[in-house]
Amino acid sequence: MLLVVEDNDGAQDSDSSVVTVDAPNNSPAAAYSFNCDDLLCDFDAGLSSDSDGQIVSYEWDFGDGFTLQTASVFVQHQFASEGQYSVRLTVRDNEGAQGQAQSLLEVFAPVVNQEPTAIYSYSCPILIVNSTQAPVRTQTEPLRTIHGISAMVARLKAAGR
Repeated sequence: MLLVVEDNDGAQDSDSSVVTVDAPNNSPAAAYSFNCDDLLCDFDAGLSSDSDGQIVSYEWDFGDGFTLQTASVFVQHQFASEGQYSVRLTVRDNEGAQGQAQSLLEVFAPVVNQEPTAIYSYSCPILIVNSTQAPVRTQTEPLRTIHGISAMVARLKAAGR
């Protein structure tokens, strides 16, 4: 900057000085992605950026009462139960400015594979045998095997037919 002064008689004097004007600090932009497998989620804040500096901390609020402050871009979190959670990321830059991103995610408890339950019913027909017909006999034989369980069927056969 240059300052020039002049008096009534036309005499002048000047002085100069360097003035540095700093641009205001821009807030960082917070952004993240996530991938969940059942109740376990991986979060990646690598999409966050700061146009005039660098991000120095990542603060996570997972919406389940658990928070985490770290310098790492990657974090992993295990939710205790299935449900919807509002997850918020706050990033801070080297000059103290902050930016936030928030999203709603839903996690599901793992599906437990249970043993199958066999349900069956049967009925017995009423047979009327008169003394002139041949006697009735029963025969039991395997029908087929399903998942290691042998299903059996009983057939009634009339002798001589």
